[in-house]
Amino acid sequence: MQKIFAIIAMLLLSVQVAACESAEERASRENSERLRARFAVEFKNELPPDWQALVKKAISAKLKDPDSAQFKFEGKPVKGNVGHGEKWMTTVEVNAKNSFGGYTGYKTWAIAIKNGEVDFAEPSSGDAEARDTWRR
Repeated sequence: MQKIFAIIAMLLLSVQVAACESAEERASRENSERLRARFAVEFKNELPPDWQALVKKAISAKLKDPDSAQFKFEGKPVKGNVGHGEKWMTTVEVNAKNSFGGYTGYKTWAIAIKNGEVDFAEPSSGDAEARDTWRR
C-alpha cells in the first residue's frame, strides 16, 4: 500500500513539475512575442506609422524658429541604400522664419529614416539631380 501511495505521490509531483516548466516556458514565449511586437519597427526597419511627426521633430530641432515651420510632404518614403545600409528616403519642403523674422521660402530637405528614427535630415544641396534621387 505504501508503494502505491509513493508511486502516486511521485506521479503527482512529476506532473506538477512539468506544469511549472511549461508555465515558465509559456511566460517566456509570451514575453518574447510582446517584445518582438513592441520593437518590430527596429527589428525589421519598417517605416514607422508616425514618420511625418519624427521628420518634423528632427527638422524643427535645426531651425532658428521651429514654431514657424511649414511642411509639405510629397508621398511616402521609399527604401534605398544610402551610406550604411538600407534606409527609408524622402524629401520634404520646409518654409520657416529666419533670424530677421521673415519666411525664407520653401527649401528641400533630404531625409533618411532607419530603425524607426530619423538618421539624416539636412537641407538639400539644391542640385536637381540629388533632389530627384531622394524623391525616387
